[in-house]
Amino acid sequence: MGIDNINLVKLQIENSINDAMDPRPEFDIQEEVKDDQKIITLTVYPGVEVPYLYQQRAYQRSDTAAVPLNSRELQKLSIKGSRVSYEELVSTEDDLNFTVLEIALKEKLGLQNFDEDVLRTLGLMKNGTMNRAAELLADENNLKESALDIVMFGDTEDVFLDRKTISGKSLITQYHEALYFFDKWY
Repeated sequence: MGIDNINLVKLQIENSINDAMDPRPEFDIQEEVKDDQKIITLTVYPGVEVPYLYQQRAYQRSDTAAVPLNSRELQKLSIKGSRVSYEELVSTEDDLNFTVLEIALKEKLGLQNFDEDVLRTLGLMKNGTMNRAAELLADENNLKESALDIVMFGDTEDVFLDRKTISGKSLITQYHEALYFFDKWY
């Protein structure tokens, strides 16, 4: 059948995108004639200003459908769009202690003094404010993302001979606990 008034349809597509999408994605509308029929091809290019909202809601592809994002997925996408890494986000904790990090730096690097200058040099503090990287290295934290679950399986993966879950601890502590667990079984 094809399209009769191709210029009007192209304008309607462009207006629909401009009216319903925020921010406006990069797209291209091409027309071609195939078998004596006028056809429009709409190409939408991947963007970096995520999330893109359609009528003030964000969606993701799930097979052949578009489903609304939940709040956690929307937050992840917003972080990606801000071009700020997770580690650079401002800490949700006010009182962080770094005894494990201090011991590791003194032991491995021969560091003499551990103070705010060291935290700034490591990129854990900026303008007097800690970031999520600092939380991950702090002795204790409340980050759900900072958890380790180690399992020693039996004859099948349904049988656990041993299991250790570590959460809310420094990544350094988690690393040492993982090595201990490995040495225990291997």
